[in-house]
Amino acid sequence: MKINNAPATMASKATIHIILSFVFVWFYGAHLSANTPELYRALAHSCQTQKNSPMCADFAQQTTETFPAWLASKFDRQAISTPAFITGYYQPIVPGSTTKTARFSAPLYLLPANPAHSRAALRQARHGDKALPVLAYVEDEVEAFFIGIQGSALLDTERGQLSVTYAGHNGQAYHAIGKTLVQRGALTPDALSMESIKSWLRAHPESQAEVLDSNPRVIYFKAAKPAKHPQALGAQGLPLTPGHSVAVDPSQHAYGSLLYLEADGLPQYLIAQDTGAAIKGEARLDLFTGSGEAAGKAAGSLKRAGKLWRLHYRP
Repeated sequence: MKINNAPATMASKATIHIILSFVFVWFYGAHLSANTPELYRALAHSCQTQKNSPMCADFAQQTTETFPAWLASKFDRQAISTPAFITGYYQPIVPGSTTKTARFSAPLYLLPANPAHSRAALRQARHGDKALPVLAYVEDEVEAFFIGIQGSALLDTERGQLSVTYAGHNGQAYHAIGKTLVQRGALTPDALSMESIKSWLRAHPESQAEVLDSNPRVIYFKAAKPAKHPQALGAQGLPLTPGHSVAVDPSQHAYGSLLYLEADGLPQYLIAQDTGAAIKGEARLDLFTGSGEAAGKAAGSLKRAGKLWRLHYRP
């Protein structure tokens, strides 16, 4: 597939903004209100790891009916002066295999004793006798790369559904390959999204390895326990809630803390439950949009500015 690199006209930009706004309002329609069961369940999950928290002790006395009033009356807001920037991430559901086949040949590696391998070195070792242990295989290296970016996936394999999740990385810094493609003139900033990057990489196999290798960070995986946790798990070790769980910079926000966001078409109340390599600073958020294709499209197009507050519990 060829990507049209021509800059979007003002009219087309306006049309795109209207379409995306409609998509986000539709996709998050069930999550916009503070009294939704989803937010209540998200905080209940979060409180599982905060047994000594006065806030969680108080929350345990609430029902879905009393929760909205409790949320509105028991927290003080502390404004974050830096403008917020919000992107999205999701849990892919993709075909895969626990064994290498003609169709499934791109490995998702288990965390090795020595993780300090480059992507190029892993690619070369794949065809020799020094290959690392593999958890599962997907259809191509592009899919494997983006599963690493998202941090987890559900694979439909010959043995049933396998949940894979983040186990570690090779110690190298993260670099966004979208920046590489913009610098090369392959994509414009306006055209940049997860889907456009995937399409460009698959349409240019001769340049694929070079672009992927511009991000030196390699992600390793482990099998999750889908029977216990069918949803994607965050760094807090708990299931993520679409539309309310966010990845944050843990040096700025403690896991389990509540945030209040004002941004067009997005939820108001958020819970810090995950982290990511590109999420740095107190005003940078990555919103979990769910699992599957629709969630992926929402996540890939999500780029919003907004205003953010910390919420401090008031006993």
